[in-house]
Amino acid sequence: MKTLYLRLFIICLIGVLCIGCSSQTANTTKEKGIAPALSAQTKELTINEIRKNLENYLGKEVTLRASYGDPRRECTGIPYKRGDWMINDETSAIYVSGMGPGLERYGKRDWGTPLEVRGIVKQTKSGTPYISAIEVKVLNK
Repeated sequence: MKTLYLRLFIICLIGVLCIGCSSQTANTTKEKGIAPALSAQTKELTINEIRKNLENYLGKEVTLRASYGDPRRECTGIPYKRGDWMINDETSAIYVSGMGPGLERYGKRDWGTPLEVRGIVKQTKSGTPYISAIEVKVLNK
């Protein structure tokens, strides 16, 4: 009878430890400022998704695959700083602040160049969302 109670106690203890570890991992991800992960079955993160759910992404690190933007194309809001540039995907456009892609800014030659931008989602005082770039990669054309 004692061994039965001991086995039940050990099984309960293991269950409690497993639950505690999984919630600790979830909290650590939130504390590190990593954006909510998209499952493998869903599409890539889009600019429109960030704009629609800005409160979920503010202060979080994201990676976007988009095209180097045509500065004449409308990007709503006022940029964070004068040197900001923009990216667009099939859903929307957003400003990027910080490091540039090393492409020609006002020459049409580089507009539409595919990029991967990793950065932190931020918002200007006037409410315009933007990406503070950490890393910018030019992808194969």
